[in-house]
Amino acid sequence: MTKRMNVISRILYITPVVLFACLMLSMDLLAQSKDIKKSPHYTKVGFFDIHVCNWPERKLFLMSLFATTHFNEIKSIDIFFPDGKLLTRLDQNRYKLISKKGTQEKRAFINQTDVAENAPDGWYTAKIHMNNGDIYTSKDYVEIKKLPMVSITQPLNSDLPAPYTNLLSWEPVSKDAFYQVFIRDIWDEEKLVFKSKLSTKTSVTVPDGLMNPGNHYKWVIHARNINEHPLYGDFNHGSMSSPMQFKFEE
Repeated sequence: MTKRMNVISRILYITPVVLFACLMLSMDLLAQSKDIKKSPHYTKVGFFDIHVCNWPERKLFLMSLFATTHFNEIKSIDIFFPDGKLLTRLDQNRYKLISKKGTQEKRAFINQTDVAENAPDGWYTAKIHMNNGDIYTSKDYVEIKKLPMVSITQPLNSDLPAPYTNLLSWEPVSKDAFYQVFIRDIWDEEKLVFKSKLSTKTSVTVPDGLMNPGNHYKWVIHARNINEHPLYGDFNHGSMSSPMQFKFEE
């Protein structure tokens, strides 16, 4: 049991870093769209988004995010429920660094908060207090809903050897959901060998040479209900499958 938990912990610790990079790309694309002038998620000092996350072996939680290039000018970032009560304050000492060649450094402050009983749908608000006294407000509309995790897959979740295939598939979790697949080689220190593009397809073909007969792999599938929306932001509901495994015959 302890060994299994360690494996799960390693996968779920590493995978969000990759997901975060994809989230930043989605944010950049949304920022370049014509919707930015109308989007309540953006202010002059950054981007706010909040998701309802369903991950294995933990309670449903809200992931709040604020990304900014003005991090040295910000005093505090508070997130509020639709009724105005405080949900959380983002810890500015904990952030992901977004660094692209030729662009200004950006930091994303992230917080995870368990969904409270009877947590309401509605406009969640971020208030950004600046050192000079200015206050900016961003909003994200959130519907408290659990997106199911992917659980039925092909190859089956098993450590028994099966015929080699580079076609992986799964049952959908909802209509029009988006998916991203992450595959790791168990016998190579769980090295990430494949990350798919975000897609509405419920299958993916892994390029030749990335997986081999006789090897043992683990994979997870991240699902999201939408991808970029002027009301809901990057997405509203997300889920992460439990780590699954498959082993190929020699």
